[in-house]
Amino acid sequence: NGPMSDKVQWRMDTNFAGYADLISDVQIDTGVTSIASGAFREMDALTDIFIPDTVNSIENWAFYDSPIENLVVSQDNTAYVTDSEGVLYTSDMATLVYYPKTRQGAYKLPETVTQIGPSAFMDS
Repeated sequence: NGPMSDKVQWRMDTNFAGYADLISDVQIDTGVTSIASGAFREMDALTDIFIPDTVNSIENWAFYDSPIENLVVSQDNTAYVTDSEGVLYTSDMATLVYYPKTRQGAYKLPETVTQIGPSAFMDS
């Protein structure tokens, strides 16, 4: 419950590091209110993430260089939303938070976008 510690990174936990290339999906528990910077960074097998309604903050670099294909945000989440292409935005669609590196082809930003997060397009 509460905010995710910035120490929650597989690279900082020797017990977890051996599994980083084996984990393909993550379901963040209801009650977690933030996703720390680098929390799911460089997890080579990670393709699916579910973000519950309680997450109201996602730090830069949270998903950096992970091959996420399916990013699902709870319909009850008031802070974030994904579009039909799986691109993560703030709920008002003003800030592009994360663009999946596995997505291919042309993509047109919605006219509502006024800001792009610093790590939104890393390794895309």
